[in-house]
Amino acid sequence: MEIKCTSSFEQQLAKLEKKKSYAGISRLISEYFFTNSFQELLSGVRIHDIPNKPFIKKRLGGKGGFRIYYVADQIKEIIYLLFIHPKTGTLGQANISDEEKVASIHELVAAVKGEKLFWVKFENNSLTFNKEKPDG
Repeated sequence: MEIKCTSSFEQQLAKLEKKKSYAGISRLISEYFFTNSFQELLSGVRIHDIPNKPFIKKRLGGKGGFRIYYVADQIKEIIYLLFIHPKTGTLGQANISDEEKVASIHELVAAVKGEKLFWVKFENNSLTFNKEKPDG
């Protein structure tokens, strides 16, 4: 299984990590995506159920935590992280708009075509983002 993300996701996460109140976000992402099997990652609210590529919304950190949006390519076993937001705090919001969902999908399609995705790894207790495919 591979985990990749768009540049928007990487930027959103960097912005959230700068706020003390969202300090645990990388740990929550790593605990969920790097300890569960691909099949377990298919759980969550399916926003769009495109055959073999569901668009999923998942709550991380319980009530008042975060929402993460991703596409799971069931053929290639690739998770594409698209959007993340807190439910509370200064940057909190209940959900993302339909326009933001569509924009996230459009960004993903363009990034896949242009090979402009980041590979996401969990190393040395932190998430790393690489333009080049990492070893291993």
